[in-house]
This record gives sequence, C-alpha cells and structure tokens, in this order.
Amino acid sequence: MNTENARKQVYQLKITLKGSNPPIWRRVLVRADMRLSGLHRVIQAAMAWENCHLHEFRIGGSFYGAPNNEDEADSTINEKMVPLSRVASEEGDRFEYVYDFGDDWRHDIVLEKILPDGPAACPSCAAGRRACPPENSGSLDGYYC
Repeated sequence: MNTENARKQVYQLKITLKGSNPPIWRRVLVRADMRLSGLHRVIQAAMAWENCHLHEFRIGGSFYGAPNNEDEADSTINEKMVPLSRVASEEGDRFEYVYDFGDDWRHDIVLEKILPDGPAACPSCAAGRRACPPENSGSLDGYYC
C-alpha cells in the first residue's frame, strides 16, 4: 500500500481478550499509517489499563515491541518503525497483542473493515463490551474469582 493511501484509510479493528467468557472486546478506529507503538497506546486506553507492563505484538512469526538494545540476541522488531498497514492490509487479517507477561493478557486483533475515508476523529473506541480486568489482577482466573 502506498503511503498516501495509508494516510487516508482508517482501519476498524476488533480487539478481544482471549479466554474471556463472555467475551471482553473493543472496536477501535485507527489510521492505517499508525505505528504499532501508537496502536499499543490505543489498546491501553481502550482497555483502561495504565501502561505499566511490557507488551509485544506477535505477527506472522515475528515479535514487535520495544527492543532490548542491551541484548544482542533480542530479535524484537522496533514497533516505532512499523506502520499498521505493513502488517495488516486486508480485511480478515489478524494478529496477537500480549500485555503484562506475568498476567499474560493475550488479545486477538482482527482487521474487520478498511474505510477509504474514515472519520476525522481517529483514533477512537467505537464500541465494546464488558469491563477489562484491572492491572495486576492475576490473569482471567484471578479476575473471575
């Protein structure tokens, strides 16, 4: 996708907390040219989390996040350098977002729709269901107890 088209396009993403039953989910609208680091911030706001734990995106066998520059073996791709349109470009594309490696909150992210000329108010949370577990609640088992 060329850069000009990505600037105009808006992605409708559905973010579902894996393992939640009934499902905890959010539908967000973001620009296709948003960097993965920006999407991380959108997810944090949509889930009402405080961004106080590590995270990563898992896409097609690769890991995207904040690389550990002190670890030469770290193969994490810098999320600040990757626009969303590079890793998801067709409706139905999906990938995983993991937040808080201790509690291991895993999210399924699906590109539901591509809007050629999306709304000016982007990013935004367009819909959602159920409260997200609070920080440090100890996984879904801890949250549901």
